[in-house]
Amino acid sequence: MSFLDKAKDAMGDMAEKVSEGVDKATDFIDEKTDGKFSDQLEKVDGMADKVADMADGAGDAATDAVADAADGAADAASGAVDSAKDMAGDAAADAADGAADAASGAVDSAKDMAGDAADAAGDAVEGATE
Repeated sequence: MSFLDKAKDAMGDMAEKVSEGVDKATDFIDEKTDGKFSDQLEKVDGMADKVADMADGAGDAATDAVADAADGAADAASGAVDSAKDMAGDAAADAADGAADAASGAVDSAKDMAGDAADAAGDAVEGATE
């Protein structure tokens, strides 16, 4: 049982005990006054019951609000993790693209240098045979 459930149960138990105590007190007063104030005492009992019901409802509402807030926080954290993953993936893709571009540039330079070397070798052979 979670802390919130325990608190809600305690709040409901407390409200019920208060309502029962008010009922006993009004019954005692009604008995001692020979029913002279019965109507007013019944209203007091009714109000005590309403307050107990409201307290129980408030406990439920508080539990729901905390659960909703926890769910919202979990959703926000999950979204942040997903965003971080996307950003990391984008950064890795950008780094891979940069590396591919650099490698392509190096290959092109090597080809140019090989072509220049072939031309120089051809010139040297031609010069040697003349």
